Amino acid sequence: MSTETPMAQAPVYAARPSVLLNGQRCPAADELLICAEVHEQRDGLAHAELRFADTVRTTERGIGWAFETDEGSSLSLGTSVRLFMGDETSPQEIFQGIISAVEASFGPEHPPELLVFAEDALWKARMKRRTATYTERTLGGLVETIASELGLRARVSGLDQDPGTQVQINETDLGFLRRVLERFDGWMKISGQHMEAGPWSHGSSQEITLELHSLLKSVRVTVDLADQVSAVTYSGWDPAQGAVIHVESHGALPLGPGTGRTGTQVLEQAFGPRREHAGAFVAADDREARALVDSLYLQRARRFVMVDGCAVGHPGLRVGSRVRLRGLGPRFDNTYTVTRTCHRFDLINGYETDFEAEGARFEG
Repeated sequence: MSTETPMAQAPVYAARPSVLLNGQRCPAADELLICAEVHEQRDGLAHAELRFADTVRTTERGIGWAFETDEGSSLSLGTSVRLFMGDETSPQEIFQGIISAVEASFGPEHPPELLVFAEDALWKARMKRRTATYTERTLGGLVETIASELGLRARVSGLDQDPGTQVQINETDLGFLRRVLERFDGWMKISGQHMEAGPWSHGSSQEITLELHSLLKSVRVTVDLADQVSAVTYSGWDPAQGAVIHVESHGALPLGPGTGRTGTQVLEQAFGPRREHAGAFVAADDREARALVDSLYLQRARRFVMVDGCAVGHPGLRVGSRVRLRGLGPRFDNTYTVTRTCHRFDLINGYETDFEAEGARFEG
């Protein structure tokens, strides 16, 4: 018996996207949308690409421009865009952002088309470059400070560790946040006008079941020992304390969902133990060094099993959500964490969701 959640209450899953421009419905945009893609990743800055037919027939003018008028275009630079996808009776917001680029396409093989590119509110962090020093605040407090300076509201949970003094030198806010959060195994994303951040180990409470040849259309699962290690070590010098730093991280860490043996366990059985020394990094003290080796170990361990799949369009498949795959056989049926998504729609294939996911355990 299937454990999947139905995508719609009706017998047919109708999932044509709808668009809001500057907060208003635009019937022409809904009708003339040819294809759409929304890309989301673990370290933030989602972006969307929307392609529209740029001609329309009216009783007054006959065939003419759809978005190129004397009054101006509704698809112009700086226009806010909200894209909804999923069941037409209860669509979910997939993207909210600002149009940052437009492209017109003309040729003999198709009528005029207009392609717009939009980024979510993290575009402000991508554009803002600054030099600053952050002291005496938690990692969550650092995220809240930068969010406030960007005009965003912060939703932070679980980032209560002290990152020490963090220096941003002629670096974009986006690059700085990505660098610091990666070192402390954190994530961030934009939801409307809120910057959300937290530890990657917490993930999302939402779990979605996908069965092969049902909601799961195709999938490739790769189990690879190439980057697996028994432990990650770091050695250095703490100038403030005048002491040697030596820390080590191994398997006693939260590895996320799933069942089976870890990459470390399989590696040691198949090839023997292997240690990785983090010699290319610099840590100021024992606390920062511990966070560094834990993050490096977790990044390797969680990528032991990599999933690349395509599902029937599912607005619940978002970065950080858990996906339970079924129908792949006893070794590959497991629960994984989604790390990247592409929600796409076109007039031939309809609404589909490409996703990448990772897992730290394997039943083989």
